[in-house]
Amino acid sequence: MTVSVTIIWVAKIFFEGLIQLNAALLITVIHLADSYLRYLPLKNKISPEENFKLWLRLFILATCTTALYKNFFEVFGVTASNYKIILGFGWLPFFLITVLTIRRQLSYHFFILGMSGLWMLSLHNLAAMADALFFANETLEILALIHGGLYLTFFAVLLPVEKYFFVGMSDASSIFQDRVQGKYLALLPALLGIGHFLLWQDEYLWHDWNERFSRLYLILGFFYIYQYILIGTKNFNEHQKILHEQQLLKEQLKSLEQHNQLIAENQEQMDALKQNLREDYEKLLSLLKQSDAQGVLNFLNQRENLLDATKIIRFCRAPLINAAISIYMQQAKKFGIEFEHKIKMPAEILTEESDFAILLSNLLENAVIASQKQPPDERKISIVIKYNARQCLLEVSNLYNEPLRLNKNGFPSTTQKKSGHGIGMLSVGTFAKKYKAQVAFEQLNGKVRFVMYWEEAAK
Repeated sequence: MTVSVTIIWVAKIFFEGLIQLNAALLITVIHLADSYLRYLPLKNKISPEENFKLWLRLFILATCTTALYKNFFEVFGVTASNYKIILGFGWLPFFLITVLTIRRQLSYHFFILGMSGLWMLSLHNLAAMADALFFANETLEILALIHGGLYLTFFAVLLPVEKYFFVGMSDASSIFQDRVQGKYLALLPALLGIGHFLLWQDEYLWHDWNERFSRLYLILGFFYIYQYILIGTKNFNEHQKILHEQQLLKEQLKSLEQHNQLIAENQEQMDALKQNLREDYEKLLSLLKQSDAQGVLNFLNQRENLLDATKIIRFCRAPLINAAISIYMQQAKKFGIEFEHKIKMPAEILTEESDFAILLSNLLENAVIASQKQPPDERKISIVIKYNARQCLLEVSNLYNEPLRLNKNGFPSTTQKKSGHGIGMLSVGTFAKKYKAQVAFEQLNGKVRFVMYWEEAAK
């Protein structure tokens, strides 16, 4: 009799332990599933290193929380209120891990959290409806396991839909660049669901059907906010595109003004040469008659230096490209920056001259600004332009010792308004998109190197 009682007692403890362990595992998997939803809008915006760190930390946290939840249930039991507390607030450390690993656009993180919260509440509501319809006679402990299993089942079945919507939110990150606007948009989904979330956090496992049906509108709110954000993002991007085009036009106008200024200066120098040409011939003839060879050489060197003083150097037949390179070559010399160039271009190019000139101006401006921060004996800029039939290669490099932070596109990113990178990288993106160019950027051994390759379309 004692042996039978002992066996029953041990079996009961083992069975209860399994319930507690399974409940802990289910809740942890639910939190990981919710973390995956919050990860989808961010996955294309993070580096492989960030991606590895994020999931390593999440799985370590999941291991710890499983053990913690199991101990909690062993001490306090698997009750409705305990189950809901862990399920309702256990997501917080998982969310913090994501925010601390991907340290940017906090308002965007909160927006994704709110949208995943609306989706989570909707799935829990569907699971609760299935509980009431098919498993009403089960004990509370078993029902908690069934509820978690149903939630994950709905999550898995709807995964293609979830991927569609949450991956689609990745484009909305641009609208959160505006801090004021982003702050209010970030709180919109959270405010929609917070009331139902608080009502759900009670000591009752069952709610009446009126409450269950009232929660169905949350999914409608989810779709409404999603569509609203997509429309807002489209309008925001169009507005940014207009501002970008205006800025590029200003840069083009600036380049043209500098080009015209250089032409005017050169014309003045050429006029002076023309006016003095007769005198120069007479002086040269006089020196020749006197057989003054050294005087002739000195005179020719003097006139050669005067010709070299003209500022626009003819690299190709495109005046804007000549002006762009000449302007920043003169600036480089002004700041003691060595300037090397290897340019081989055909007489005619199919790439629009203004596009190419703006691209060169912005890249060389960034290089000049960066080189000024270098020690005087470590200032050097190099530009290479090569054409092979319709294949075009552009390379701009400069010495720069300070490490650069690269964005998701592999380009330098900065928050300094005077750094020059913002407009420069926008012009790169615009040019690359228009001409389907391949772009590479690297910093190695104190040298920053930008390379762009594209093929010109046939006429």
